[in-house]
Formats: sequence, C-alpha cells, structure tokens
Amino acid sequence: MKSSLTSMFTKALSNQHAYLVMLGICTALATTSSLSLGVATGFIILISMMMTNPLISLLQRFTQEDNKLLVYVLITGGVVSLVSLLTAFFFPFVHEQMGIYLPLVAVNCILLTRLEVVAAQEKLTPSLVDAFGTGLAYLGFLILFSGLRELIASGQIGWMTWFSGEEIFSLRLWGEEVAMPFFDQPMGAFLLLGLYLGFSNFINLKRGRRYE
Repeated sequence: MKSSLTSMFTKALSNQHAYLVMLGICTALATTSSLSLGVATGFIILISMMMTNPLISLLQRFTQEDNKLLVYVLITGGVVSLVSLLTAFFFPFVHEQMGIYLPLVAVNCILLTRLEVVAAQEKLTPSLVDAFGTGLAYLGFLILFSGLRELIASGQIGWMTWFSGEEIFSLRLWGEEVAMPFFDQPMGAFLLLGLYLGFSNFINLKRGRRYE
C-alpha cells in the first residue's frame, strides 16, 4: 500500500508542466505578474485541491453518473468560496490582486480533471496524495514562471507581503534600461507561456515522453 501511494505521488508530482499549464492557463496568464502573487496563486490551488479531492472521493458512492458534474461544481464552488473568504481576511492584498480570477479557481480545469480522473475513482488516501502531488507540481511551475516573468519585465525579482503588498525583499540583476515591461502585460505573459510550452514540448520529444 505504501509503495503504491509513493508511486502515485511521484507520478502526480512529475506530471508534465506543459500539460498542467494548458489545463490551468487562465491563472498562468492572469496572476503571475510577480513572484509573490504567483506563489500565492499556487498555494490557493493546492489547498483547494487538497480539500475538494477527498470530498469527492468520500461522496463518490452517493453520486450518480448523470449529475456528477453538478456535484463537482457545487463542491469546488463551496471550497473556493471558503478559501476566498479566508484569503480576503488574512491576505487582503492577494485577494485584491487576484480579483475575479480567485473565484474562477472553482472551474479550474486542473481541479475538475483530477476530480474526474482520480478522486471519483479512488479511495480517500490516494485522492489526497494525487491532489498534493499535482498541486505541488503546478505550484512549482508558477514559481518558475512568475519569477521569470517579473525578472524579464523589471530586471529585478522581489517579494511582497501577502497582507499589505509591502515589498520586503528585492534583488536587481540588471538595469531598467535592459528590462522589457511588455512581459508584465497579458500579451507578454502569453508570449512567454508560448515559448515555455514550445521548449517543454521540444524536451519531451527528445526524451520520447508523452502526456499522461
């Protein structure tokens, strides 16, 4: 049992980032203008997955095939609403910056896909393990992508508190005259994401890997 759970966690953690990004493209484009915001988004999705997967797993025996999508949306909507309220109370800056994209986590395709593929098929513990591994993998991508985007756009990388947005750390690697503010805009994020996906697909083809 322990080895099978370890195998499931490793598989979930190693899910190809290109695959996860395409499922979560909305958050990848909209909430990664800075490293601190990207990390906060990743944790919100991770926590939401850790809460929804076990609930769906526990309710699978009571859920009929023709209404399971409705159950998924109701549960994810309730969980994300709770997470949104907690974020607004403890981290108002993050809540304000994410705006409409925070409640949209309820229909994030990463959540809904793992609910259908794993949570609705597996018992409680495997569902929880998959949620943690997949959420952690997507968090890793958001850290990389948001940090790179902030660095290219401003020439520096920093950290702002989630409560007030006050900058507490900043490391400048090159001057503002070399920075490309275009990447701070949605079109810049889209371009950078396209370059990332192209590079990821190239590496995967070289390794002979396929999406799982």
